[in-house]
Amino acid sequence: MNPLDYIVTVTIENFHDGKWNPSSVLQGSCGVMYCHLVMVVLEDYIDNDWNDAVVQFTWWLPSSAR
Repeated sequence: MNPLDYIVTVTIENFHDGKWNPSSVLQGSCGVMYCHLVMVVLEDYIDNDWNDAVVQFTWWLPSSAR
């Protein structure tokens, strides 16, 4: 789904109990016609609600480039 071969890395840390800790990161993706979406959500291990950060990547791929 990535015709340009870009690699994007999302790494998030949270400060808890006096130190930096890696957050849990999950992603989901979908495509509808020529529009593509990747959503990344993060959890800081405090309340398990998975809404501590959200990163969204969206791109358009015209039919001529498919």
